[in-house]
Amino acid sequence: MNAAKNFNKGRLIVTFRRNKKFINYMLFASFFAAILNQSLIFLSSVLISISVSGKLFMAHRLLVVPISLFTRALTDVNFQEFSEGQIHEIKNLYIQRLNMLFKYGFFPFFLAALVSPFLLPIILGEAWEDTGLYASCLLPGLFVQFVIAPFGTILWVVKRNKEFLYLTLVRLLVLLSFMYLGNVLSYGFGLAIGYSVGLIFGYVFQHILILRVLRSN
Repeated sequence: MNAAKNFNKGRLIVTFRRNKKFINYMLFASFFAAILNQSLIFLSSVLISISVSGKLFMAHRLLVVPISLFTRALTDVNFQEFSEGQIHEIKNLYIQRLNMLFKYGFFPFFLAALVSPFLLPIILGEAWEDTGLYASCLLPGLFVQFVIAPFGTILWVVKRNKEFLYLTLVRLLVLLSFMYLGNVLSYGFGLAIGYSVGLIFGYVFQHILILRVLRSN
């Protein structure tokens, strides 16, 4: 019994030491990701007003909640399957699923962008009319996030944890920069558009980084 306990303790220590860098990288990456997820609400409340922030929050939450349910499930499936494959298999599967998400996701997102300005005021009331317009501004970026975000774990699989940390930081800085610029140009709607453009640039950068990493392995 004692031998078993010592053996398990030893394995735990060895595992921790082997994955210490991964834990350190993920700690900071998770911190940056948490800021990124709340950046729209935080920046809008600081730069504009609580009223605009509330409408942006409502638009963002109504869109993100159903999207995240799907992307989280797909992320888990991708992580498991990529962990079991070779590099060339990972690359082929990545491109295949990326194209599939783009193909089947484009029309629903496009339709949502068209109807949101008319549908949300009916559901929420006329006082929330801007919420529908904000939703339309946010949807292009959320679509790119929907297509590309579930594949970030590829960098974990190929043990490029440092690159994953840098990617998370770059995405955050790009997003904040575009939101600030959008606010300067056109306040609430500019900030929403800046958020969308920032997501597009950030996740296109992720796509390029993943392709470069897969080709170099």
